[in-house]
Amino acid sequence: MIINYKDKLFLEEFLQKSSDSIEMLIICKLFVATGEFLHENIKYGAFKTIISVMEKMGILDQKYFNMSRSHIYILDELKKRILTEIQDELSRFNIEDLQQVCMKAANILSECSVAIFEPDRIYPDVSLIKTINIISEKTNEDPKGAETQERSSYLKQSLNLLYSQTENLNCNQGLKKVEFDEFSKLLTFECSLIIILELRSALSSKLINIVEFNIKPLGIYSVELEKSSKVMENMLGLNEKLYAKNEDKIMKIFKSEHGFDDESIISLLNLFDGTVTMFSKTKSEMKELLQSKLRLDKKQLDFFMNIMFFDTQGIKGNISKVIKNVNCSIFSTP
Repeated sequence: MIINYKDKLFLEEFLQKSSDSIEMLIICKLFVATGEFLHENIKYGAFKTIISVMEKMGILDQKYFNMSRSHIYILDELKKRILTEIQDELSRFNIEDLQQVCMKAANILSECSVAIFEPDRIYPDVSLIKTINIISEKTNEDPKGAETQERSSYLKQSLNLLYSQTENLNCNQGLKKVEFDEFSKLLTFECSLIIILELRSALSSKLINIVEFNIKPLGIYSVELEKSSKVMENMLGLNEKLYAKNEDKIMKIFKSEHGFDDESIISLLNLFDGTVTMFSKTKSEMKELLQSKLRLDKKQLDFFMNIMFFDTQGIKGNISKVIKNVNCSIFSTP
């Protein structure tokens, strides 16, 4: 979709009035469908990055390139070059500050999911719901649609990957705090890596035969991947509630075993409402607070920490495993 002049002015004014730039960054990366606006969505931005690097490599002299399995080495070179860009960017920033921005962005993304799918359940503040409704209406994007949810998935994975790459770095690696546009650029780089890995995997497994890279109109396209997207769109169109009839029964069994349930998570969200921050506490203080609030025994606490907080033990350095790591749950669940 092309954003017309009036809609572009509306979105620019909306951003200027916003008191939370990270919140607006996340919303724009979900809903702004093209690169005509300052903050294009996460997938389009990643496509631009990949195409730009391919141009520098001299691969797109004909303005297009059809990639087959015999060209996988090109994807490996793309990955190498973008990783170098990311490492150069990370060397400039205060890592602890960047990690906190990642956590804040993950929290906002989770709030967006709640505001979209269950606004009446646990989100009493309607401001975010109104914002999403206004932005989605102006950009003609369905918040529950397949395209928006695909971008949401890319954002979660990009946050995952970015955070994991900071774990082995010195917290005072750089003195500079990350700015709005710099954080956006980092997320776009990470999403580019994810898409490259997806394409490499699909070509290697013969899931797709040809990937088309085009400068104008800018895009990366595969007939086979397009068919997969249609299947996902149909699945989302069913609009069935998760767990349906057995939700209460499942949660009761879960709580009896692990000591907490969805309502416990809601109580924690209310605890971290801005008056109490997890960033000011050590890990041991955090565990003590959680154990006290949720009334968990040691085994239950260990389980909670394992599934709710970022954990990449044993997979450091392997990007594909970090992306798929189910223990990175704080970046994918409210």
